[in-house]
Amino acid sequence: MKPLKKSIKKDSAWGGGCLILFGLPFLGAGVLVGSIAFGSMADWWEISSGWVEVPATILQADLETHTGDDSTTYSVKALYEYEFQGKFYENDRVALTGGADNIGSFHHDAYRELDEHRRSGEPFMCWVDPDDPGRSILYPDPRWGLLLFMGGFSLVFSGAGLGVMIAGLFGWRKGAVQEKQEKRHPSQPWLWKEEWKDSRIKGSSRRQFWFMAFFAGVWNLISWPIALLIIPSELEQENLAVLIALLFPLVGLLLAYAAVHMYLKWRKFGDTVLEMSSMPGVIGGYLSGRLLTGVKSVPPDGFRLSLNCVHQRVTGSGDNRKTRETVLWQETAHVPPERVEPGMKGCMIPVRFAIPYDAQGTDESNRNDKVIWKLKASAEMPGIDYSSDVEVPVFKTSDSNPDFKFEESFEMEPESVDEVVKSLSDYGIEVEETPRGRRYRFKPKRVKGLFLGMALVFLVWTGIVAAIAWAGAPLFFVAVFALFDVLLVVGFFSLWLGENVVITSPGGLSFSGGMLGLSRSLTDVFPVDIEKLDISPGLTVNDRVYYRIQLVTCDGKKHTLASQLDNKRLARRLVREFEEPWKDA
Repeated sequence: MKPLKKSIKKDSAWGGGCLILFGLPFLGAGVLVGSIAFGSMADWWEISSGWVEVPATILQADLETHTGDDSTTYSVKALYEYEFQGKFYENDRVALTGGADNIGSFHHDAYRELDEHRRSGEPFMCWVDPDDPGRSILYPDPRWGLLLFMGGFSLVFSGAGLGVMIAGLFGWRKGAVQEKQEKRHPSQPWLWKEEWKDSRIKGSSRRQFWFMAFFAGVWNLISWPIALLIIPSELEQENLAVLIALLFPLVGLLLAYAAVHMYLKWRKFGDTVLEMSSMPGVIGGYLSGRLLTGVKSVPPDGFRLSLNCVHQRVTGSGDNRKTRETVLWQETAHVPPERVEPGMKGCMIPVRFAIPYDAQGTDESNRNDKVIWKLKASAEMPGIDYSSDVEVPVFKTSDSNPDFKFEESFEMEPESVDEVVKSLSDYGIEVEETPRGRRYRFKPKRVKGLFLGMALVFLVWTGIVAAIAWAGAPLFFVAVFALFDVLLVVGFFSLWLGENVVITSPGGLSFSGGMLGLSRSLTDVFPVDIEKLDISPGLTVNDRVYYRIQLVTCDGKKHTLASQLDNKRLARRLVREFEEPWKDA
């Protein structure tokens, strides 16, 4: 077995320390802003409790403008003179909070008022501390909009910083535990992780809910106050482009909905647990066991299982930090209702996947470039559908077999033509016997989830393009957004109207494809000209790979026979169906 490049625990400990250092500035910034907001409220309470009003002469009034990369902020400055108990004082404190900002129109309004008093010489009432007459202020009332923003900023940044630091401490502890496990089991990396210390692995439903709840809370705490404070003042100045900012709180609502949905799903089904028959899953062998779920009644259509090998790569840093996931290998299975067993808390789902010898094993030695394996289960249920995923260990072990071959018996393929027709029709594939041979028609809109998802993205993006065009955004900006919308239109109509037809017979293959199959006539290919039928991954949506079947001719040309096949078992079965009449002829 090939050893890992470096210890997982070293990466965990290093990552934990980095998280602590990373979270410290956020916590500090949140505490600092919170203390400023709290201090201004304490000053307001002190002023309202005992300070007195006296007339002041405005000597100077200015409005400073500060232009940055992302926004423009303003700050009103003033110098004034007043008399208290026979002595004259000068001061420049204007409001409870100093500094520049663009929350509301306070700075513009105050500057206009103070400058008018400066030019007219009319006194402006200021508030003076009778115990220390050198302390005074022109505008003692709190700016509630600014305080709301500062409070939200303090809450979000302090919470985020503290959360990151706590996660760092857990990571540090996790690294220490993994160090002990590594020394105890140097050649068994699947025993290094606390979650994999036995053959029972808990799913991630609870963790996913808490992550989404935290993310949605942070997003809404930032986006809503900013939108409510900025949009009204900008609309007063007839700046319609600011309406684009409404997208952020709307996204916040969607995130909140997702968090509520995850909570309800967790409450209904609880956490799924995988009991593995043997630890770990074996490359060149099997991953087998059973899933213990909280699903009380067996779904009429059974359960859908998916085992995924995923490459996670993190690139960039700061605002440019991106996480990209690529599915390296995937296998799916359908567990019919009759194979589901009752358990103490719910349904028990049998699991058995064959893993090819050339697959990549679990490798978390580099937290920015790792390979993980996920087992996913889903089922359609009344109300909220069931879904869960479990991260599983998959490694090459002494049981790995280079000559391992998948056992066809696990496919449970129907044999009769009637069974084939009925089974494929569930996937939106029509099968009929014709004088030319068996005809397979891949109907439009047969992948309902993919079609509806593309339709939703198309409608939302079209609305965004229309909104920025109506708001008077620069033409180039609108054109870039519209160009992407054109690509969505092509994808949408391809899913809506596109279809493929394949006719297979002892004489070879005939196929056509395009919008409603009208883009070209049937193309005939003789068996002698066919090199192979190839299965390759196409579109990937939420870890689900949609496969395509391509005919490769002896001259190297490739022709797509079918696409948008949502599992590899279906694709393999179709390849056998296509090859059966002519391959042995």
